[in-house]
Amino acid sequence: MCEAIAPHLADAQQMFRLNPSISMTEVYDSNLFFTPSDREGDSIFRVSPAIEPEYRSMPWTLVGRFALDAERFTAHPELNTIQAREHAALDVRYRPAPRWAFGAATEFSKTQTPGELNVLTAVTLARANASRLAIRPSATYDFDAVTQGKLEYSYTDDRLAGSPRLRAQTATVSVDRHTSSRGTASVGYSVRQFLFGSDDRTTSQALSVGWTHSMTPLASLALQGGPRVSDGVPAPEFSASLRYRVRLGDLGLTYARGQTTLVGLGGTVDTHGLAATATYRPRRSIQMRVAPGIFRSVRIGTSAQVYRVAFGVAGSIGRWLSLDASYDMNLQHGDIYFTRPLDRIARHVAQIRVVAAPHARRK
Repeated sequence: MCEAIAPHLADAQQMFRLNPSISMTEVYDSNLFFTPSDREGDSIFRVSPAIEPEYRSMPWTLVGRFALDAERFTAHPELNTIQAREHAALDVRYRPAPRWAFGAATEFSKTQTPGELNVLTAVTLARANASRLAIRPSATYDFDAVTQGKLEYSYTDDRLAGSPRLRAQTATVSVDRHTSSRGTASVGYSVRQFLFGSDDRTTSQALSVGWTHSMTPLASLALQGGPRVSDGVPAPEFSASLRYRVRLGDLGLTYARGQTTLVGLGGTVDTHGLAATATYRPRRSIQMRVAPGIFRSVRIGTSAQVYRVAFGVAGSIGRWLSLDASYDMNLQHGDIYFTRPLDRIARHVAQIRVVAAPHARRK
């Protein structure tokens, strides 16, 4: 009898899924070329096939995603392409023992709208071919039930047509400790190096102390900050986030101050960002959202300030179909790429997307 049960238990511990999907999106972009004046708008029809393989078996977990965007423009047919965006990602996790865990996340993105890669700053950039390769291995060790150590490394390679290649690498060691049932304290040390082109380098070191606390079962606060020294120049880094769950949704507020890079730009930028999110579910199958934000980037006396508000509503249509409608408003003061502080770049994007995602196939 034991021999008959064992194969079923082994099968239960393994799972393989292929999660295919395809979406069709109608987009209106009011500023197709991201210009401060003489803006040109267009309607875009986008088809996006994707597949997400997933494999889980102790001690391994593998999750991937492969997606492609093909676009057709109404007024600018010269921009038609079946490779407007390409995205591939693989997340591998391995737990050989209860106290040890290893991970490696790899992601590759290619796009013709490089401003999409400036995630932390929201700074826009004219159309061009751009790509990003990111590799992030990590290792964690549980010293005891309340203390965990982590070692992380990240490598990023950004490329923009006609601009210097940007490479960045960061090594971080940190320790987290649960100070109570509601709180966690952490301390970490990071070394970062940015390489612009072939010989322009920037090196920085940062020490951070963090604290996370659940004030109530519905509200939590996270704080992290410390000093940073970049090529001998000290500066502070700080982040704070507040989350509150309501009966039919969530509210979130985040502030961050730090240092990053912009794709295609030589040199680092200091960043300040304040963003909020609010979601509301009037019904289980419908979600409404709004996400305003203000982002400021400063580099050698030049700055860019971006104001953004995004509205959206998403809902299910039957078992396989879902609908997502959104409207984004973006206003940027100052062009940090061309040191033009008086430029004013406005852009509005409205889109309606239908997604078909059949139930995953199991093997």
